[in-house]
Amino acid sequence: MLLSLRRTGIIAGVMKIRFQFPLYPPSTNALFATFKGRRIKTRDYVAFTKMIDVLTATRSDKAQLRALAGRPFGLVVELYAPSWRYKNGNPMRFDCSNRIKAVEDCLCEAFGWRDECCVEVTAVKRIGPFKGTAVTFSFLEDVDLI
Repeated sequence: MLLSLRRTGIIAGVMKIRFQFPLYPPSTNALFATFKGRRIKTRDYVAFTKMIDVLTATRSDKAQLRALAGRPFGLVVELYAPSWRYKNGNPMRFDCSNRIKAVEDCLCEAFGWRDECCVEVTAVKRIGPFKGTAVTFSFLEDVDLI
């Protein structure tokens, strides 16, 4: 599995950090289940969380990334596929906005970022040469959190 992290630079008070991994996050509908009256994480959510933990654990710049905790950020989740249609031509039923929570929670937890500092979210489906997810965090300067 691949997690690439690219710092795209600081431009006009914005620092962008991009993550990329070769699978889709679980849907919000598939994050928790009820078992004997208790809410528990599903196997898919636990597996996704572990994958993010493993891929981020060896980051050489993890301390620098942890230092961004508390700063307001924007989040862009891009879901890539060679096609968003089945072989018979029908469109896939794939809700991209349902994938935001898993990505945001797992990456924020891995680096100690506070998800309540998220001030902007965008989710898009794109046609691309690979199947997977790209996530861009834009850390902002001078934004007041309400």
